[in-house]
Amino acid sequence: MGFLVIYKGDAVGSVQIPDSDFENVTPPPRVYICPHCDLTFESLQLLQDHKILAHPLKRPYLLIHGAAVGSDAISLKQQLYRKDLAVENAEWVSLDEVEYDDPSEMLDALVANQSGRRVVKLSYQSYQVEVSLIFDLISDEELDAVERCFQEVFSGQELSSTKLRQFDTKLHEVKCANAYAGGLGCYVSGVMAKDRVRTSGLKFEEFNIKFGEALDALSHIDTELSKSIKSAILFSRNQFNRSMEISFLPQLSAVSRFMITGSFNEIDIDSGSESTLLPIDSITESLVMFCTKGESYRRSSVKSLENMIKTSSISWMINIR
Repeated sequence: MGFLVIYKGDAVGSVQIPDSDFENVTPPPRVYICPHCDLTFESLQLLQDHKILAHPLKRPYLLIHGAAVGSDAISLKQQLYRKDLAVENAEWVSLDEVEYDDPSEMLDALVANQSGRRVVKLSYQSYQVEVSLIFDLISDEELDAVERCFQEVFSGQELSSTKLRQFDTKLHEVKCANAYAGGLGCYVSGVMAKDRVRTSGLKFEEFNIKFGEALDALSHIDTELSKSIKSAILFSRNQFNRSMEISFLPQLSAVSRFMITGSFNEIDIDSGSESTLLPIDSITESLVMFCTKGESYRRSSVKSLENMIKTSSISWMINIR
């Protein structure tokens, strides 16, 4: 073991510090450098203002069918094609921990293997997003079979719990009791609740819950029937701009246009063999007829439509003249 000697004062001498000119030297002004473009600023506040204006922090998005994925995980029922996918505001991307310089290459790899769980990570500056895609695909043949069952059961007569049971029976006969069928059933249940059908077993207030369940189940299924139902639900929530440009729903599009612009558009629909019938609630049906049937019909039905809306607890942004 050893020791260190601690001297007190300057017992062993002191270090002489020569005169220095440092006190006469003016240090250069401090500058703040932008990490994105290397511009310099005199203050931190100026740098922060510049970053907000010139380099705003953006959320990176994965888009499916043109819609941004807003949740951490989604279940996909329908096969995706390259045209269905896009990435927005991403400087860095990875798929299952494999990094890609080009987002297009990552999307190509995703389309090539649509099974199980695929994890997509996106980053823009310090903003990172992770999305899990869970593939539980329904074949096109199954989708067609489900929609045939739906049309056979719900294309005529009044909706009832008996109709729902018939739909369920047909699905089991063709072995297509899948999530898509469940979403269609939720929509029909919502329509029944909104129309206060006693046999539905649902309270009026529950119609929006069933519509929400239907939207979740149909969110990434891209058939005309699925898109029509989603548009009808959004219309019932007063999101008229979302259903105004649906080409294969001309009646609903006309009503949405009236809600936004106040102008009527008479439409004469011929329900031929190529037509698909979508059940809708009574208020939506009355609005469709009011907006598309012509001036004489509007004059004769305005009072009944006003009474129907007044007796409903739904708030419609409509001014009927």
